[in-house]
Amino acid sequence: MGNEEVKNRFCNRIRYLFVDEFQDSTSTQFEIFDTLRKGKNSEVILVGDPEQRIMNFRNKPRKRKGSTEVKKVPLHPIDALQKKKVYSISKLNYNYRSSETIVNFINHFHCSIQQEWSNKEITSKNPIMFIQSNKLKSIISDFNNLCVNHNYCKEVPRTRFFLAHENKVYKSYRKVDFNQKSKENLPLFTCIYEYLSAFYNIKINQLPIVLELDEIELRKKCLLLLYEINYNIDFDLEDFVDFVETTFNRKREEAGEEVKFNIKERTKRFVDELSNRMTANDEGMAKESNEYQDSFLTIHKSKGLQADAVLVVAKNEKELLMWLEDDKENRLLDQQDKCRLGYVAFSRPKEFLCIACLTPLSKETIEILNKFNVNLYSPIEEQEQLSLQNMN
Repeated sequence: MGNEEVKNRFCNRIRYLFVDEFQDSTSTQFEIFDTLRKGKNSEVILVGDPEQRIMNFRNKPRKRKGSTEVKKVPLHPIDALQKKKVYSISKLNYNYRSSETIVNFINHFHCSIQQEWSNKEITSKNPIMFIQSNKLKSIISDFNNLCVNHNYCKEVPRTRFFLAHENKVYKSYRKVDFNQKSKENLPLFTCIYEYLSAFYNIKINQLPIVLELDEIELRKKCLLLLYEINYNIDFDLEDFVDFVETTFNRKREEAGEEVKFNIKERTKRFVDELSNRMTANDEGMAKESNEYQDSFLTIHKSKGLQADAVLVVAKNEKELLMWLEDDKENRLLDQQDKCRLGYVAFSRPKEFLCIACLTPLSKETIEILNKFNVNLYSPIEEQEQLSLQNMN
């Protein structure tokens, strides 16, 4: 804005300027916004969250030719303006997205405000979970199980995000489009019930009685079959038969000659039908929508979005520790936005948050998780505890 005539015309033309997601603006963009303010003919309103400033890669400092010195990036305006009086600052402390448990957790990582849980319709107090497995396949399997376990997740989530900093973390799973809508008209649970009816050679209306499950528990286990088909990248039909028997704790009995049922052929047809299918028709588990939807996203792509449940996977312990940084000064000086990536990811879920890491954690990191009241989850340890309880 070196030309005064252009600047004056510009400032006289715009009466109001409203800038949303201000934390994502560049320094050059802010110069334009501030030129309008200084022109005194425009009312400039900037709205943003300092902790969601994760776009600094666009302002990445570069070395000058022939120089080894890297120019230091100054504080982003949304941080620099906190201590200046050129703008009046109003802080919104209400969080209408997440449960009380999640709001309390993310408050550890906000430098500017302490949010208040404001959506009283979300009454669930699901714990924040850390899945202790280091293999992605096991992590996703554990997450699937947690999502249908009433002890950890009060309501089965209809929408879920699988988040990581880089695309390559979920590379194997991105080969499948999990957002594809089913072209079949048959409701999801009806489709699974028909398969189980054929699998065990019992009538559909007798499934809850014979399998000794109430309707909700039966549907939870049916969802596990769906998740196994959609998320097991090493899926095998022979293994799936065993998986069904293990899930429902009942062996399949071979039908008599009068019943024509080829288990391999029927299972293949069932698997083909359910592959990539996330549609459900159940008012009890989907009040506003009949669709279950999962999305594999980078943290950057998830910004501004929300889901019922979220799994956040760190590629190593170093990255996880950056996400768990609670020192305000360190967070403010993090010019690569590493720590703020964690905040953005942790604040996406409405009701259920799970965290995992692809490398083992040190005792010190475990202690940090404990400090933030994060529950550690290990299926093996949980099974051992249940066995001990049964013995007693």
